[in-house]
Amino acid sequence: MDTVTEWRPGTASKIRPEGDVLSFADILNVFRVYLLSVLACVGFSLLAAWIYLATSDPAYVARTQILIEPELPSFLKATTASDVNLSIDTAQIESQIVVLGSEKIAQMVIDRLGLRENTAFIESGAPSWAERFWRLRGIVSDSLAEYGLVGDETRRMLAGDGADTQATAPRGRPLTEFQLNRRAMAIFQSGLAVRRLGVSYAIEITFQSVDSDLAASIANALADAYVREQVEIKAAAANEGRASMERRLDQLRNQMNRAVAIAQAFRSRHDYRIGVPDASVDTAQFGTAGPPTLEELEVTAETYRKMYESFLGAYTDQISQQSLPAVGVRVITPATPALEPNSPKPKLVLSFSLLAGLLVGGGLAFLRHSLDKTVRFPRQIREEFGLDCIGELPRVFGTRGGYGRFDEVIRQPDSRFTQTIFNVKGMLALARVRRPARRIAVVSALPSDGKSTCASNLAYAHAVSGLKTLLIDADIYHAALSRRLARKVKAGSEAPGPEALRGAITTLRDECLWLLPSHALGPEHLLDAGVMDALLKEMTMFDVVIVDLPPLTAGVDRLAASALCDGVIVVAEWGRTPVDMVASLIQILHASDTTSFGVLLTKARTHHGSHGQKRWGTFAQ
Repeated sequence: MDTVTEWRPGTASKIRPEGDVLSFADILNVFRVYLLSVLACVGFSLLAAWIYLATSDPAYVARTQILIEPELPSFLKATTASDVNLSIDTAQIESQIVVLGSEKIAQMVIDRLGLRENTAFIESGAPSWAERFWRLRGIVSDSLAEYGLVGDETRRMLAGDGADTQATAPRGRPLTEFQLNRRAMAIFQSGLAVRRLGVSYAIEITFQSVDSDLAASIANALADAYVREQVEIKAAAANEGRASMERRLDQLRNQMNRAVAIAQAFRSRHDYRIGVPDASVDTAQFGTAGPPTLEELEVTAETYRKMYESFLGAYTDQISQQSLPAVGVRVITPATPALEPNSPKPKLVLSFSLLAGLLVGGGLAFLRHSLDKTVRFPRQIREEFGLDCIGELPRVFGTRGGYGRFDEVIRQPDSRFTQTIFNVKGMLALARVRRPARRIAVVSALPSDGKSTCASNLAYAHAVSGLKTLLIDADIYHAALSRRLARKVKAGSEAPGPEALRGAITTLRDECLWLLPSHALGPEHLLDAGVMDALLKEMTMFDVVIVDLPPLTAGVDRLAASALCDGVIVVAEWGRTPVDMVASLIQILHASDTTSFGVLLTKARTHHGSHGQKRWGTFAQ
């Protein structure tokens, strides 16, 4: 027994020959469908990038490098280098980076270079949205004036020059001294960057400004301020140490002189008796419980002398060397003015904006695709309805609605539209087992899906092949075929068929194509299944009969004549006909035991070639 390929309720989800995996072709189809949306996102992103580049000031970066070198303290100078490990840990380097970026160093540079009053320095920050807006107005007005589209007065008005700018510019109170300092400090900190170079002891200082010379001056001034600040700190520490040593030296001198004086006074009396007290001798100074002896006094005096001489030598070394810092700091690469701006980078900004536009556009396309409930793809038709997409008619520009003319296959024989119609005709010729498909119905869910255009062009395609074809306009509610094609009646031509219909059938193409208008027998007769069955049986003299049925919106009972035909072609407009309405139509056709040849898409934006050809020929007649 021959198999029947038809739709069954609840079985559409099982018909997935390509699986649920989203293929690369599906992704390309989504981008094709929503190409305008993707291009709009890309265009908006590129426009935003252009505005950013056009309203941004070029920024120059100057770089200087300093080196922190470990040095031996004075008490390790005599030690050999092999005995001492000269190194600076990471915490020390990071601490110096923090010092370089501190407000103290920044304030030294600001005061030294007078940056608070420097216009180039104040304008180093990124422009605000209001400033970008005014700059954009100026660019647009200058461009229009350059091409002669506007005059000078209009250009000044658009650019906001003169009084217009003064009127619209925001007015505020003058900044206080504190506010000026904080603004300068914020601009300075925003343009400064300090980092360690790898694992070395070198630190790189960079500063960004709209003026390349100013950036180099600030970077060099910052390095000099840091070195000077380090020297001042160590000099202050050395001065404090020297003052402390001087106080201690005076104390030792006084103690030494007192001890020598006591010893000399004791010796001058020539009284060496033990146990004789001397009121002039301070026993506490010599650390004795009783009266000291001459030997004790001399030893004490000698001890104080040696202490004084030792401390005096250390003090003399400190004075000669002044200070020996634990680390040395020096500039190894001074900053020079940059030849090219560091930012903005047009290539990077445009590349990023292009990528962002594609990502946003692609995301928007897939979002719209997921929310779209209309018929679009052949795969969707197979998965949702269990039917094949037998053709995708492209949009025909220059015609009403874009569906094409009723005789498009005659007017444009080499177009893709005509090729698709003839492919459908060939498929219908193959869709037979016992007998050919002679009676073909064309139906749609909506009245504006282009079914009448499809039926007419399919009839012309059969007529061109030499087959006697009758086109019946059964859509009494719209009667597009009758209104447009009945005007082509040729006087004196005789149509084959019963005597009662000879006057109603009009010739569209000599001895090949005839039209039975919807008003021939009256609306009720054409919509009655019995009348239609009798009519179709009497039309045996025609090789092919194509019936343009009313749409689903006209009522379910108006589709009863579809069961009298050998098969039905379901027409749906690409991206407009809802999936649920097509599903309802196919379910009604199935309930009336009607064979569906497949779905024909109109005004399709994508083209997938012929679909489902290997399944043709499986329709039971």
